[in-house]
Amino acid sequence: MVPNAVGLGALVITLLLDNITKSWGKPTIGTAEMLQTVFAQEKGNEVRDLMEEYLKRLRMYLRRPEEVPAQTRQLEPQLSTQLTRLKNAMMKDGHISTRLLNQWVNGAAFHTQMLIHLARLEG
Repeated sequence: MVPNAVGLGALVITLLLDNITKSWGKPTIGTAEMLQTVFAQEKGNEVRDLMEEYLKRLRMYLRRPEEVPAQTRQLEPQLSTQLTRLKNAMMKDGHISTRLLNQWVNGAAFHTQMLIHLARLEG
C-alpha cells in the first residue's frame, strides 16, 4: 500500500468533483475547502474504526480476560486523540454536520464506557 495514497486519492477526488460541478454551472467551493471536508469525514471514519477495533479485540480476548486491560489502555488514548481531532474539525474548521456530530457523540459515549470498563477491570 502506498503510504500517502489517502491524501493523493482525496486530492484527485476533490479536483474531479470541482471540475464536474464547474461543468454543471453550479457555484463551487474551493479545493482547500473541499479537501478539509473530505478529511473531516475521514476523521469521523477513524473514530468509528477505532471503536470497531476495540470491540473486535474484546471478542478475541474473551477467553483471556487478563489481556483486556492492556488492550483498553492501548486503544483508549488513540480514540481520545481521534475524538479531539474530530471535535476540532467540526468546531474550529467549521465542518460540522449531522453525521460528524453523531459520530463524535457516539465515540465520546463509547470512550466513556471504555474508561468505566477499564476501571472495573483494574478495581
